[in-house]
Amino acid sequence: MTTQTRNIPFDLVEKYASYNSDFCEFLAMEFDADTAKRIVTDYALGAIDKKTICWNITPDGKVLGGQVIGFDVNGRVKNPWLESMMATHSYEDISLMGWTGFQNDVTSISDFLSSDLGTGDLPYIYKETPSLFGLHLTKTYPDRPIALTENHRAALIGYALQPDMNWLATG
Repeated sequence: MTTQTRNIPFDLVEKYASYNSDFCEFLAMEFDADTAKRIVTDYALGAIDKKTICWNITPDGKVLGGQVIGFDVNGRVKNPWLESMMATHSYEDISLMGWTGFQNDVTSISDFLSSDLGTGDLPYIYKETPSLFGLHLTKTYPDRPIALTENHRAALIGYALQPDMNWLATG
């Protein structure tokens, strides 16, 4: 397989569009169902196996990449290794084992969609283009000021709290 420079087809954003994620459940509990729906709709969030798909979409609708993030119902990114270790060890024991905290449940959308690693929705190897999460909102709401955060969660919660701004994340 060769790397292609074409974009991820937008129909995959539509295919995986869903409110059925642990993060959406968190938003509905923390804020309300209408706020959760607004965030999912405006950010074109998707879901698979209760994980949240955060697409990187340009203002002209090109899908440049994204991440599949396993949040828990408390809005935190899951760490499967830590969760399994906590079942049999104390936090102090895990700290002594050299846990670094970098085994979070985050997958690039290109790996998730690839034919050899994931769903097979992309019949080619896709090389993602760096882009800001939420960038498409600058076309939808051009008069809103921009707030820039490091991670997706902060942008989504910021949008819940201050919907009069375009919240973007570097990822």
